[in-house]
Amino acid sequence: MIKDKIQNFLENLSEDEVKNLPVAKKLDVIYQYPEIKLTKKGNLPTKIVDELIETGLLFRKPEKPKEDHTFEIKLFKNLLIDSRLFRKSKNKLLQTKKYQKLSLKEKVLMLFESLEMKVILDTVFSMEWYVKQTFKEYFLFMRDIDEFLYKAVMSVGKERKLTESILQSVLYEFGVLKNGKLQIDFKLSKEKVKTDEIINPEDINERVAKLFLIAILENGECDTCDEEDMLIIQKIYNTMELFVTMEEDDYKYYEKWLRKMGQNLKKFVTSKEFALMDVFFDDISAEVRSDIMQVLLMSYSYKTMNKKEKDDFLMYFAMTVCEIYLNRHYGLFNN
Repeated sequence: MIKDKIQNFLENLSEDEVKNLPVAKKLDVIYQYPEIKLTKKGNLPTKIVDELIETGLLFRKPEKPKEDHTFEIKLFKNLLIDSRLFRKSKNKLLQTKKYQKLSLKEKVLMLFESLEMKVILDTVFSMEWYVKQTFKEYFLFMRDIDEFLYKAVMSVGKERKLTESILQSVLYEFGVLKNGKLQIDFKLSKEKVKTDEIINPEDINERVAKLFLIAILENGECDTCDEEDMLIIQKIYNTMELFVTMEEDDYKYYEKWLRKMGQNLKKFVTSKEFALMDVFFDDISAEVRSDIMQVLLMSYSYKTMNKKEKDDFLMYFAMTVCEIYLNRHYGLFNN
């Protein structure tokens, strides 16, 4: 899990290294105020917001130092409360005595441990500039914090839009993103293995199904794959190429292949895979985007489906994964 990996990164930082984290600098500011009187709306006063902003922001510096206009500050305050480093009482923010004597590093770790999707959603949806329904849905479709962090990692290096800025701001606050570069290696690339073979329906098992997801949703990048795994991944790519030139009479073979793949995907379709599908939104056609949205909507009722409905859903999931690859690399399914 990405959150575990980042937590391990934070745990291995020295106290001096922790001091340079943006979130740690904000802690230094806020702990100068044992008792903070909040505004009528329950926000931090302008003076303190201004001091927090001066510690540095990745997102953007607002024209006026207001909590509701600054994602990092709003998130920081929410994490203070959720971590119980501070408590809210009678429109005041108060330091909790239990945690006052913790080291700076211990406080940073407590903030990070409190980072969950509920805090992210509470932060994003309470900000004054937030208006669009599509923007709301982008975050609502995220099932857990690992999905959020995975999208954040995958967005690094891409054009910074509003959603990417929010995603990357969290990495920046905890020192994972510095000077535009990730400070943690999340995966390693392996060279492709040469082969002309394909994956037939009878070849598909759970191992192949797992590698099918890695091949397409993770671009074949795998830090735990051995040489045989990489050979299977190349066979999957060869199979995709075969599907491009498929004739109408071959559709039964394609359906059989998808059905078998779906049956073996049961253990591997998690929130991470849905997050990975979403990563390709800007690179695929509207038709494939529509299928991804349909998969996401269907996934919410997966637990209540009967066996046949689950089999059909997993087949549809496998088909959509194929569509992503075929659209990106061969231009299929363009409107």
